[in-house]
Amino acid sequence: MWATEDSSGSRRHSLGFGLFLVLPFLAGCSYTVPNVCEPCEIEHSAQDRGYNVSQANTTAVIDVRADGSARWTIRTNLDGPDADALRTNASVVEEVTNERIRNWGLVPSENIHNVSTAFENETLVVQYEVRDMADRYPGDGLVLDTFHRQSDGTQFGYEVDVDRIVLRPPDGWVLANRPPNGRVEDGAVAWTESVDRRTYVAFDPDRSRASRIAVNGATGWEVATWLARPVLVGTFASASVMVTVGLLLVEQSRGHLPFPPSKRALASAGIIALGAAFILISASTLAAGVGSFGVLVVPVLLFAVLAIVADSEAGYHWPVLVAMVGTSGLVSITVVVTTGDSPFWVTTIWGFLATTVGTLVYLLVRHVQH
Repeated sequence: MWATEDSSGSRRHSLGFGLFLVLPFLAGCSYTVPNVCEPCEIEHSAQDRGYNVSQANTTAVIDVRADGSARWTIRTNLDGPDADALRTNASVVEEVTNERIRNWGLVPSENIHNVSTAFENETLVVQYEVRDMADRYPGDGLVLDTFHRQSDGTQFGYEVDVDRIVLRPPDGWVLANRPPNGRVEDGAVAWTESVDRRTYVAFDPDRSRASRIAVNGATGWEVATWLARPVLVGTFASASVMVTVGLLLVEQSRGHLPFPPSKRALASAGIIALGAAFILISASTLAAGVGSFGVLVVPVLLFAVLAIVADSEAGYHWPVLVAMVGTSGLVSITVVVTTGDSPFWVTTIWGFLATTVGTLVYLLVRHVQH
């Protein structure tokens, strides 16, 4: 009924295969989340050079241009025992400003040019240009994804460690969407606490229907390209783990495990309940996403198929199905809850789907063969 000594090798192969697949991904999944305005925080670099200063009333204004470039203007009041000494040392001010820019992960340093620093009384004013901050699309639409996609291709949220960040459209243009966590004021969008990782900012040149369609299409394309990498990479990692678990369970259940129809009906109800819980939790996480509810249709259909299989003539597999779905759902839900505002909800959903579908096919093939 249960696995014999002959099946131990198969179990070892299943486990080894899963570990072989997932270890390379785990080794490369570390990341560093940059500050949304690293050049704003010059006090740390100044303190490293022996200047005891502090900052207050720090704001960053980003003026986007029609060609996709942008001009950043940072204003911050310097205070502290060494503030006057730092103001009179222009070379140190330039040095610490350039150091913060080089260490900034949000924008590639090679895209930043024309950096200037100046003082207006006690206020330090830093200005610089950023190339290719927004992408131009047919129909004259602009989509800015800087706060959504880092230069290394990962997607994480950003903390606003300054008092205020304001993003203004090109002259004569208007905002075409309302970014999450952003507050629209006088045609610009401002953030004071955090910038959501799903932030896209779209600009419309003339409010026409054609340009609005073009902007919406461009945003949809940006979303599709963003989803591609986490879906593929995440499916590879989470599906490897979960498929390994499923295969081990299958190897442990070689024989028929006869249970009365009432137990199979109970198993079907349990699978449906697991599916409902997973879908509800996923839906709450996806609520702020862009066009994400479409991925929930597949889990609904999948759990319906699993419930039918569990209550059919192949129902002797129901303990394996319940364990498989329960393990996958538990892992997915745990990752979604513990990671909070991270992109892993996408990877867990698709990893979950790939796992359950793949293991279900494996089970059905074994059933037909026997």
